[in-house]
Amino acid sequence: MPGHGYVLASGSLGSMMLVLAGVALVFTGIDAARIVAGFVLGVVLALILYAAGSGFGLVVALLLGFLGFIIGLGMGLVVFRVAVSLVGGFLLAGILVGLLPARHLDGLAVFVLGIVFAAVLYVVAEYVVAAAVVATGSIITYAGLTHWFPPGIAALAALALFLAGLAHNWSRIRARKNQGQGWGST
Repeated sequence: MPGHGYVLASGSLGSMMLVLAGVALVFTGIDAARIVAGFVLGVVLALILYAAGSGFGLVVALLLGFLGFIIGLGMGLVVFRVAVSLVGGFLLAGILVGLLPARHLDGLAVFVLGIVFAAVLYVVAEYVVAAAVVATGSIITYAGLTHWFPPGIAALAALALFLAGLAHNWSRIRARKNQGQGWGST
């Protein structure tokens, strides 16, 4: 029922913020994932280097922390595709090998299958991550729309947004590949 909204948004302003954030996430897609990953890695590396430099004084610790943030941000933007592929490939291999009855080659099987799956995921990683980010943005938008519309109408709007966002992001990925830019240099 309109006017009640989702639990996350208690009023019109909160619902409007959810809709705007969801739509922004849908249309930034893969770039949003790269930026968030770069930012998180940058913050983690900054904290590590800040802590390591704290014994040398505040100025050195701050400089190392800033340097760590810049390095982490760059690494997160560039190697994100490789990281997603490796993590996904080895997790998938571990799950698959765990389901098999033979246990004498577990380590080798996980390693070999992990490399194979990582290679396959490397090819499709951009599309999979873009779809996940677009789905997340659509769900957030749905949550905001339920303040004004019945759940069925909000779900149809969120589904239409998902399809439009998916088409938008995947066409941008294809355009980058055609221009030779790809998703980062790795």
